[in-house]
Amino acid sequence: MVSDMKIVLWGKKLHTDTYSYIHYGFWRAAEYLGYTVEWYGDEDDVSGVDFSNSIFITEASACNKMPLSKDCKYFIHCCDIAFVHDWRKKYGDVDVYNFIPEAYSYEWPDTLKRIDNEIWYHEESKTIINKWATDLLPPEIDACPVQLYDDSLDTSYFIGTLQGGNISTFRNIHIKHGKDIVCAGGWNGIHANQIPDLNQMISMVRDSYLSFDIREDVHFKMKKYYPCRVFKNISYGKWTGCNMESITDLFGDHITAERDLNSFYDKLLEDTKKCTEKKMRDAMNFVRDYHTYINRLNGLLAVLK
Repeated sequence: MVSDMKIVLWGKKLHTDTYSYIHYGFWRAAEYLGYTVEWYGDEDDVSGVDFSNSIFITEASACNKMPLSKDCKYFIHCCDIAFVHDWRKKYGDVDVYNFIPEAYSYEWPDTLKRIDNEIWYHEESKTIINKWATDLLPPEIDACPVQLYDDSLDTSYFIGTLQGGNISTFRNIHIKHGKDIVCAGGWNGIHANQIPDLNQMISMVRDSYLSFDIREDVHFKMKKYYPCRVFKNISYGKWTGCNMESITDLFGDHITAERDLNSFYDKLLEDTKKCTEKKMRDAMNFVRDYHTYINRLNGLLAVLK
């Protein structure tokens, strides 16, 4: 039974790589659900570890020394092209599933089946299409108070690196209105070369004048893109917006979306001011119910049943 299997995260350790925060989300979800969960990487000596009957979750560029066994299951992020089973030949005849966020420009085959609220599965190629999620657990979202508009705040914190034309333009719009954007994490800023820890990140989002995710032009060429920052910021209790309008097919009226950056600033400011306790809590509950790593982990495991 899947519930009897140990979950092994294999890859970069926490704070050493941006993908480590995906692992951290799965780690917290697995522990919350009562699984035995362990975390290793290519740098570890695991010669004495018993990996029998384990479920591995990893990423294709960080699992060169991962032990392979026929009695284990492997979920490997981007180990192959969507809906193709070619690159996985290097893993031999072990049971490998390719999981890809719903973010890239690929054509969906007619045989793709929806097996969970936000999980799609192509059985022929063992390709799973999912989304990112918030790093909070449902009880933590319930315990997080709503943070309404505060005109006294002067800074919007952007969790990531300030690079690209759109985020620079949006910062200039802030400055024009007497506000500023400060980078927190990424390659520069107040937490350079790492994302701040979870409590710091929550505090900065809640202390932001405006909460947002800015996409650069490359993302508009994709079929879909649902930024993880949007799920997170909403779950932290802050009204959030994004300049990628297509995400409203998922978030509906739980988000502000507008591509033109000047209009986006005005609309996000207006919606933030108008946001009520109930409206924000409804948005938080939407993320709590459908977009945590508990949802994502259960979605992956559903293909094994």
